[in-house]
Amino acid sequence: MRVFYLVTILMIVTLAMPAVASDRKNSAKSPQASSKSIFVAKSGEVILTFLSKSATYSSDLFLAGSHGSILNNQTAVSGQKFSLGSFQADTELVFKIFVNNTGHTFFNGVAANNPDNMLHAVYSRRAGKPLIVGFEDLYGGGDRDFNDLIFSISNVYICATPIVAVPEPETYALLLAGVFTIGALKRRKAAR
Repeated sequence: MRVFYLVTILMIVTLAMPAVASDRKNSAKSPQASSKSIFVAKSGEVILTFLSKSATYSSDLFLAGSHGSILNNQTAVSGQKFSLGSFQADTELVFKIFVNNTGHTFFNGVAANNPDNMLHAVYSRRAGKPLIVGFEDLYGGGDRDFNDLIFSISNVYICATPIVAVPEPETYALLLAGVFTIGALKRRKAAR
């Protein structure tokens, strides 16, 4: 009887393994909404490439702090490239979409920046490839398909906070030498 139960359990586990592996594989492929931010990886130019849209609403994409829109999801052509300019490493890039049909504006990153307090952007990246960003354009999360405006960006990384290099000891030594030099010059000036 024990052998029968053991064989039955092994059969169930064996049959269930492909389904579990398939679920893991699919969940790993489907991007999740993210509150992380986008940062410039290396000082230099950042290129945005429009990939696609599955929205009936018209949305304009902006880089927060810049003048004028980058593109409109209804008029941009798949594969069209846009230079966002040159940036210093670790500069945060905040994107926003303005939905012309509803008047709502949604940002990538933290939910608190959006009027419905929900995440409106997903990120997806394969090793060595540009970051892909997908936006949801409906208030309240909509259908959560994040395919209303999809683009890729080169020379960026995503992180909760920027990766900042830790200064070398020589940097601290130079800083201290500078402080002592300024102090010595002030004392010399005061003695005159």
